[in-house]
Amino acid sequence: MVLLYYFGFAKLGMVIIISQLINTMQQPTPVPNPGYHVTEIPKGELGSSSKLLEEVLELIDAERQECKIMALIELSDLVGAIRLYLQHNAPGITVEDLEKMSSITMRAFENGRRT
Repeated sequence: MVLLYYFGFAKLGMVIIISQLINTMQQPTPVPNPGYHVTEIPKGELGSSSKLLEEVLELIDAERQECKIMALIELSDLVGAIRLYLQHNAPGITVEDLEKMSSITMRAFENGRRT
């Protein structure tokens, strides 16, 4: 079985099975007697990149259901998962720090230059 280190977080031991990810995103497995989500979504570990992946897959599921409110809730959950990831893996770095870097990146792309 082929394995992939997701987002380069090999130091966290975060390994996902490519076939599972592709199946979840392209041909989702329906859940019998579904709750909020109608596709099978693997549970991630709090504070790890696997939790980020879980929240993104839940967002995709909400979009497939064409439920805008659920999609926004999943985005909110993703922000929470990012906060926990930072606490566990980058102490002292905050979501606000990420927002600052994101703004700088946006500025660079809008101005068409990186230097």
